[in-house]
Amino acid sequence: MKLIFDFDDVLFNNTKQFKDHMYACLENAGISRIIVKTEYMQVRATGVPFSLKKFLETLNTKYNVGTINAADLYAEILYPAKNFLNQDLIAIAEKAGRENCYLVTNGEEEFQKDKIAQTGIAPLFAEVHIVPQGKKEVISEIYNEHKKDKFIFIEDRTRFIDELNLKDMPNLTIIHFDEDGLKKLQEELSQHLN
Repeated sequence: MKLIFDFDDVLFNNTKQFKDHMYACLENAGISRIIVKTEYMQVRATGVPFSLKKFLETLNTKYNVGTINAADLYAEILYPAKNFLNQDLIAIAEKAGRENCYLVTNGEEEFQKDKIAQTGIAPLFAEVHIVPQGKKEVISEIYNEHKKDKFIFIEDRTRFIDELNLKDMPNLTIIHFDEDGLKKLQEELSQHLN
């Protein structure tokens, strides 16, 4: 059994924990939470992968907050990243073994690499892939290298699920990681272990 994990909002509690932490750090640095949220939503609406470094530089320039050292603030925001991991999924990855786990995440490469590095989870995966757009190509490559194995792809965003051609991957099961995602994954894994 091979497992392909998404990072943000699957292995890493980005929306529920990390984003709030980022807002709090910026608020402590002197930029109101309302401004930060508004600016963040504007950047995210562009569809361009989010770069925290660029975001901090933009905030500093736009709001003339001369007291912010972007490099220090970047490090402060990333420092507790390991506290935002989904420990249930980390335990599943550990149990499955490195040779059976893959990480495929979407985002700006430097920021994603830094988040993953700060969490310390990279050694749990045979391969780590950061893609700026879709995941279809990378998932197809991983699948085709191990066609005889069963796969589970754990993903929270439907756009990355919908882009897959499941007819070409009959041994791939998708777990949409929503509020019932962990339960669905545990049920799927128990079926394959019996």
